[in-house]
Amino acid sequence: VAAELEGLDKKKLIFFVDDNLFNSVPALNALLSAIRPLRLRWSCQISIDVARDERLLDRMAEAGCIFALIGFESLSEVNLRQMGKRWNHVSGDYLSVVKKFHQRGIALYGTFVFGYDADTAETIQNSLDFAMEAKLEIANFNPLTPTPGSPLYERLLSENRLLSPKWWIDENYRYGDPIFVPSSMSAKEFAHKCFEVKKAFYSWRSIAYRVLGSDAGFDWFRTSMVGLANVISRKEVLRKQNRLLGE
Repeated sequence: VAAELEGLDKKKLIFFVDDNLFNSVPALNALLSAIRPLRLRWSCQISIDVARDERLLDRMAEAGCIFALIGFESLSEVNLRQMGKRWNHVSGDYLSVVKKFHQRGIALYGTFVFGYDADTAETIQNSLDFAMEAKLEIANFNPLTPTPGSPLYERLLSENRLLSPKWWIDENYRYGDPIFVPSSMSAKEFAHKCFEVKKAFYSWRSIAYRVLGSDAGFDWFRTSMVGLANVISRKEVLRKQNRLLGE
């Protein structure tokens, strides 16, 4: 891996596509030791529990990590148990986790999923409030999507909660439409709230607040990359809503 990286353009941002770079601590430590002399700038996807090891975070920063994607998923412990991700809180509260990354100059892309049984309009709003307070550089707010063949799909089908049982080939289905009826709000309210938090997070005012005022500090390369990513994300959020699949 180090030999391959050595031959790449060092002016670009390298992305490790591994779903979780923290899957093996010995392997991650070996990777960091090998690539630190290359003076690269890189990004990765990593699980939140890496924040328990502050020395490892130091080593990531020293090896050139400037951006990381973390799946926060939900602020609700009930939802995290339903997802099977109770360990998401083992590293402490989410704000302290974000602070640990920012202190080391590592910007964060946080992802959230809405639509689990404990979700309400208020919990969705709370996720937006957290993302703003933490000054997450980028965030993705995803409505829970029942994929055909999955246990979730089968459960919602058996509970008669699917509004469009074959949404992926429904010629009337548009991006952002509700696919199922949530437990604690109407389907219409759920779809509306999901879109509203996306628009709010990627408003021009929010982008300026989070990018220019990032707690990770100012770095021309990182700040430029984050700014560009926000502009692209804003465009995508507005462009995709209500579009027919495949357009």
